[in-house]
Amino acid sequence: MTRRLILCEGPDDLNALRAVAQILRWARSPATGGPGAGQERVVLLQAGDARIEIKVPSKSRGAVGEGKSVLARTAAEMLRELPPQVGSPDESYVSLVAVVFDPDEKPAEDFHAELERSVRTHSLAWTLTRAGTASTWRAQREAGEEVEIRAVHWRAPGDVLDGLPDHTNLERLMCAVAAKAWPDEVEHVARWLGEINGRRQAGQRKPATWKAAIHVWLAAVYDKADESNAASRFLHQQDECKPHIQSILDDVGLVADLRPLLGPP
Repeated sequence: MTRRLILCEGPDDLNALRAVAQILRWARSPATGGPGAGQERVVLLQAGDARIEIKVPSKSRGAVGEGKSVLARTAAEMLRELPPQVGSPDESYVSLVAVVFDPDEKPAEDFHAELERSVRTHSLAWTLTRAGTASTWRAQREAGEEVEIRAVHWRAPGDVLDGLPDHTNLERLMCAVAAKAWPDEVEHVARWLGEINGRRQAGQRKPATWKAAIHVWLAAVYDKADESNAASRFLHQQDECKPHIQSILDDVGLVADLRPLLGPP
């Protein structure tokens, strides 16, 4: 048995990763760890003989902060604290440390550079070298130990909704799935978001974001749902969404990028 350690920004990302693993039938028997801020902060999955631990950095669990701002440093510290990775693989053997993140308005490469800097600064015993792509590395320690490092960013097709920032994030992906599942609602959702933006601008408030779009979609198509379970709804549970999920993930390269994290060996 080997372990994979995956970090993500928040409970919505955690729920999305679990949902993708389930809808694509990669992993089984999810079990949750302790809650944080009223929502889960740890999920355990099993994919073949790989034990997958998905975690959200939390101050209550020893992280230097919470959310995206501490992902790179937390990954580096996680690598630093690994026990010796020698001998036959067992339950202490970690084959992969990965980070799943939202680039938002920045290039994904900015986070890749931040991750490299964090490993050099906070995990001095390990040497990081690129392994074929801009988002994959080999981390090596003097004793001959080697751990794979991956960074995966959420993204979606470009033509999801007009009038929102051209940002790359999980909410945009969920909106893309909703738009395929309920195409007759897209025009209405876009109009409502435009009206919301008009009111926000009149009140000199910040423009609506992709998170606002998720709230509008939830209000349009569900009787009882909120943002905390939106990822599970759109990416796993809802019958209208299921036929579209894999094709959308595949179109933007997420099936290929997430399978090493969530799929069987």
